Amino acid sequence: MMEPKNYEFNTDATLAMLLGNGFIPLGNHLKMTRSLWKYKDGSTYVFAYIAIDMDRDGALEIDVRCDNGEMYIPFYNPEQRHNNQVYEEVVRKYNNILDDLVRKNILKHVKEKENG
Repeated sequence: MMEPKNYEFNTDATLAMLLGNGFIPLGNHLKMTRSLWKYKDGSTYVFAYIAIDMDRDGALEIDVRCDNGEMYIPFYNPEQRHNNQVYEEVVRKYNNILDDLVRKNILKHVKEKENG
């Protein structure tokens, strides 16, 4: 089963890079919202809310939520994933969107720690 990748802010990224790639300033944060899954009528059901806290050296905050504002539970809880095609699509798009920000030098991949 596909898993969400881990990311962190690239501290070499500039304000101009962030603004040029769709981030919007809101208070001390730069925020971006992206659709991860849509209903057949085209309305979005699952969103990724991506925020960079400029007061905390670019701390990256990502929330994956449903259209009602609740957390999209399968994203956070492996026990809720089962054979969930919506989850698979959400993770595929999430990884693609954030990998694109890696290619643009805004984010970096965080390597998984090995046990042992």
